[in-house]
Amino acid sequence: MKTIQFVLFNVTMLFGLTGMAQIVYTDPALPYADESVILYFNTEGTPLEGYSGDVYAHTGITVNGNQWQNVIGDWGNNTTQPQLTRIDTDLYQLDIVPTSLLRFMNRV
Repeated sequence: MKTIQFVLFNVTMLFGLTGMAQIVYTDPALPYADESVILYFNTEGTPLEGYSGDVYAHTGITVNGNQWQNVIGDWGNNTTQPQLTRIDTDLYQLDIVPTSLLRFMNRV
């Protein structure tokens, strides 16, 4: 479970430090494995700024150094990808709950 926190923290920091506004951030900022977390995607200042269509997350995890394990579906096939919810002009969110994440990682 610490790996989940580490990955979310690294994604947040990577995108958060690339510009003045954070592109990706979470609430809570450093979630515990048994807590729900909301991932926010701010499109302001990106090529998706002003876009009002559907946005999907291509997700995977690193397990024991092996990248992109437990990927949902195939790249470009959005029928199986988690869809973000548009909550403002340039802001989307994805709700992640522990049971769905554990199921995603084949741990339940």
